[in-house]
Amino acid sequence: MTSLPPNPPPVPPSGSSSVLTKLVNFLKKPSTLIAGGVLVSLGVGTYAGVNYFVYERLSPLLSKELSKALEREVRVGEVESFSFNHITIGTSSIPTTENDADRVDVEEIKVEFNVLPVLIGQPLDVKIIIDAPNLYVEQDPSG
Repeated sequence: MTSLPPNPPPVPPSGSSSVLTKLVNFLKKPSTLIAGGVLVSLGVGTYAGVNYFVYERLSPLLSKELSKALEREVRVGEVESFSFNHITIGTSSIPTTENDADRVDVEEIKVEFNVLPVLIGQPLDVKIIIDAPNLYVEQDPSG
């Protein structure tokens, strides 16, 4: 009978492929897939909710609150763009009333902010840029 040579010992994989193999095996685990799916779903849901609020609900809310604060009608334009550090609002106005001829028309309002200081308890720093304002102010007899 012929004798077979013994099996050679397994060759350990190189360091980089071992790490890659461990990462792939970690990503294939059901718990990792479920956690990743939940995180992606939460991210997509949060993004959709914030977009809905900013583009659909923010302008009417601002109009209502500013009208209440100024005690006259305020028309806030639609949100034209939005990102993590700015909001751009379209044509906005404060029209004349029966008792007050003063008016304001603004082509665009850009609000710039940095939310990162808020995360560590500091106040929110806001920069408001008003583009092409058109104002009419009538002086009252009382001054």
